[in-house]
Amino acid sequence: MPLTIDYAGNEVLQPSSTTVDLTLQTPTKNEFTGPEFIANGEAATLAGHLTDYQDNPVAGKPWHCRPVREEAPNRAPGQPTRQAARPATIAAVNQPLNDTATVPAAAVFNGDCAYLGSSAGQA
Repeated sequence: MPLTIDYAGNEVLQPSSTTVDLTLQTPTKNEFTGPEFIANGEAATLAGHLTDYQDNPVAGKPWHCRPVREEAPNRAPGQPTRQAARPATIAAVNQPLNDTATVPAAAVFNGDCAYLGSSAGQA
């Protein structure tokens, strides 16, 4: 959005004007509400809540839930509704296990021109 500042000047200072592109982005908070553990080869239903800095739901912004490691990426796309993000399902998780023999998962919003990105998940 362009922002223009004009100064009319006076008897001492000359008039001036400048225009800059102003980008305002609202911070977001992403809460992962999926299962604590998911298993390789099994279906997993992942979900999250995307809110703005005032804890208001952010409606209609694309997000995704995914296992944290992406060597063999599984992604479950979602679209937040007015109240919360819809659960998203991965038919068969295919990810390497971590040191505790689990597959960490996260809800991720990449951000856009109006909102900053955020993520949250299980370790």
